[in-house]
Amino acid sequence: MKRYLNVNIPQAIRQFEIAIKKTVVTRIIGQYKSIFRGRGLEFDRYVPYNPSDDAVRIDWKASARANELLMKEYVEERDLQIFFLIDVSNSMVFGSTPKLKNEYTLEISAALANFMLKEGDRVGFALFNERVIKEKMPVAGTRQLHFLVKTLLDPDIYGGNFDLDNALKSLTGRLSGSIALLIIFSDFIGSRNWARSLKILSQKFEIIGVMVSDPRDRNMPQLSQQIVLEDPYSGKTLLVDPSLVKEAYEKYARAQQQQIKEIFMQAKADFVMIPTEKSFVGPLVDFFKQRVRKRWR
Repeated sequence: MKRYLNVNIPQAIRQFEIAIKKTVVTRIIGQYKSIFRGRGLEFDRYVPYNPSDDAVRIDWKASARANELLMKEYVEERDLQIFFLIDVSNSMVFGSTPKLKNEYTLEISAALANFMLKEGDRVGFALFNERVIKEKMPVAGTRQLHFLVKTLLDPDIYGGNFDLDNALKSLTGRLSGSIALLIIFSDFIGSRNWARSLKILSQKFEIIGVMVSDPRDRNMPQLSQQIVLEDPYSGKTLLVDPSLVKEAYEKYARAQQQQIKEIFMQAKADFVMIPTEKSFVGPLVDFFKQRVRKRWR
């Protein structure tokens, strides 16, 4: 019997739309495009600061030179292209919460794609495990959202090993320079030999890494009995006593997450970790707030 994924796409889309439109992000920039990429905006001129404007937009250096408060004004590029690179390897088919990581990722990517497509931009995507298994170049319109969701709802696409390096190298030659933003959705569990490929690709596109993290990726449960751990890729198992390995496991998990974050930082790319035990809306909106504020500095 075919398994169906536990997702609620309409609810995810609705909650994200409500949150992003209410947030200070839209009051800061007026248009949504500044949320998602920096290369989609070009500096136009300085304009006087108005008390009704958000103070975060003040350019303090220019204001000091002119002896009055000034803000930067930007001109937006139109019809930009966004590309999702989505991990569908074995480790994504895991969850200690009501949703598996792949189900959670489906809801996040659908909510983002819907928002971007409604703004008239084009969205494309590729799915990868040890290779790129599905690819759709950016196009506009709601049919692209339906195709993305339909593709990710198929349980047969999930599984296999993790090779982000191969996926990034594959995209380097195939994605056009008109792509404004590449968003990578993954738990990033596996080899980290992809740092150099990420750095090369980040010279062509703006990149955001979205780490989808289950509580068990970060914390060992406090149990009195032994448990069996299984490698999602090799299938090898290990019998462990949580009380003996909990501290070392969690220390290692924190170090791994920090290392992945640093790889993105060194590539001059953005990174956000989203835990599956809570709604993705809050962490994602907070991330976009920080992203916009950095832009206005």
